[in-house]
Amino acid sequence: MDYDKLSSDQRNIYQQAMATLDGNTPTYHIALYDTPTIVWDFHSLLLGIQLMFSFMLADDENPLCICRNCAKVYVAKGRDQDFCGAACRKQYDARKKDDTL
Repeated sequence: MDYDKLSSDQRNIYQQAMATLDGNTPTYHIALYDTPTIVWDFHSLLLGIQLMFSFMLADDENPLCICRNCAKVYVAKGRDQDFCGAACRKQYDARKKDDTL
């Protein structure tokens, strides 16, 4: 992903996610089962949740985004989804139309 193409809100979310680990990163090892498997070692439940949150932020198919209308964080169905739902899209479009009048 090109950092320069991100909005300031998206950049802020990424920066906050990186800061949540606060230098306390989990460790892992590779277990040689039928196929090599990564085994994570979390020192706390909070650290596990923070890492899962970071994975969600970096997910290309279903990224975490900020709704352009209500500013709530939601899991997008793709990179081009700007709103958390149809109702927010309609409210945003109506407000945009009123602003142009």
